[in-house]
Amino acid sequence: MGYNSYDVGLFYDCPLESLYLGRNIQYETRYDYKYSPFRNNKTLKSVTIGNSVTSIGEYAFYDCRGLTSVTIGNSVTSIGNYAFLYCSGLTSITIPDSVTNIGSGAFCYTGLTSITIPNSVTSIGYGAFSDCDSLASIRLLGETPPTVGSDNFTNKQYMNMIVYVPKGTLATYQAADTWKNFWDIREEGTTETPDEEVKKCATPVITYSNSGLDITLETDGAEIHTYITCSDVDSFNGDRIDLSATYNITAYATKSGYQNSETVTATLCWIAVSGGSEENCIIEVEAMPVLITCDNGTIIICGGEDGTEVAVYTTSGVAVGNATITNGNATISTGLAKGEIAVISIAGKGIKVVMQ
Repeated sequence: MGYNSYDVGLFYDCPLESLYLGRNIQYETRYDYKYSPFRNNKTLKSVTIGNSVTSIGEYAFYDCRGLTSVTIGNSVTSIGNYAFLYCSGLTSITIPDSVTNIGSGAFCYTGLTSITIPNSVTSIGYGAFSDCDSLASIRLLGETPPTVGSDNFTNKQYMNMIVYVPKGTLATYQAADTWKNFWDIREEGTTETPDEEVKKCATPVITYSNSGLDITLETDGAEIHTYITCSDVDSFNGDRIDLSATYNITAYATKSGYQNSETVTATLCWIAVSGGSEENCIIEVEAMPVLITCDNGTIIICGGEDGTEVAVYTTSGVAVGNATITNGNATISTGLAKGEIAVISIAGKGIKVVMQ
């Protein structure tokens, strides 16, 4: 089959709503792109790949944004590069256990929320699941983790996505490249009520001392994974240099044979304290580190000058609590639910934190 024009397929403007593909098809290549006859069709809603088809070609359903249902026959062994790229209406798909390879970018920019990968799949190409922002879980049926190309998952997905693996393979996946980056790997049968023999790592504790962070936990031999991001950008503006910064810290722990720990978050920032001097046109501002953590609606502040007032607001400006720092600490019960954002006002600085 040929192509219709530079960037669309032969049937791109046909009012197709369903398609049964009963055999392998070939189509021309131009400028290193495969011009599938169904490329860019916006009306196609469902596709059934027959049992005589052995492969889904490159760019087969590229940019078919109305596609919501795909049934793949049990003779398909490979899903080609970018086969479902930009199929934003595709939210779930089960891959048959005949497939051994998922090509690069195969499901990039789809609306997938979950996917099941059979034990026959041995390799997943570069960016096969990149930019699948709604992807919340992956179920892997193989005892041997498939190899995964780069740029498949973001740090946010590593933290929030659930990976289900066969019972007895938790340690294997925790040690495998790419899969070991996921914070929440669960063995089947332990999702809701974990077996008593499967222990869970203790939740890390974050503290600040001697100009550094200390992250400790009670589980001996566990590995602590920490991500730190800076939410302030140091800047120079006229006669003032702002050297303060706010750091968001996220940590969790893993250990072979154990379930991953709960995730703990904290915010480290510097606030101005009384004093400071000006000499030779250099402004010296004294600052004090403050570590902020949240737990079950309560905000805990460690550090800061005694007598400093702390107020907490919602993002709409409603006051939900206040306290005065005493002996370097303050505790504020806010009543805010997990996931809500609190705005903490302290020494003229506003800090946003997500309730845990």
